[in-house]
Amino acid sequence: MIVASINAVDIHHLSWSPAADVQVKTVADHPDNDPDAIRAQVDNGAHVSCTDQQHMLHGYREFTRSRPSPVKLMPATVNSDAVPKGVGYLHVPAKNAQGYLPVQTFYSPYLCTTVIDERDIVN
Repeated sequence: MIVASINAVDIHHLSWSPAADVQVKTVADHPDNDPDAIRAQVDNGAHVSCTDQQHMLHGYREFTRSRPSPVKLMPATVNSDAVPKGVGYLHVPAKNAQGYLPVQTFYSPYLCTTVIDERDIVN
């Protein structure tokens, strides 16, 4: 089992450029005036993407005894470790041929946020 932490902070600067088919928009291109819009936090120290929003995951698969979770989530809150219930793909909107980037994301109902590990966007 791989232990993943979602409370670590990576202070090392990583040089990153988007793929050629991704158009980067500035913050001004995305109005932030809808308080009910679904949001996620991109976290370079997360080591894994995870969510409490199972309905947002495409191709969702439950973990079983014969196919257990390969990760254990260790949130910042003490004694709140959780083993994900399943895995699927978030479709993060992007200006590419598909219209989104599929991001492998683990599901746990015990979380209260969606965290995207930036390495999952690049891969």
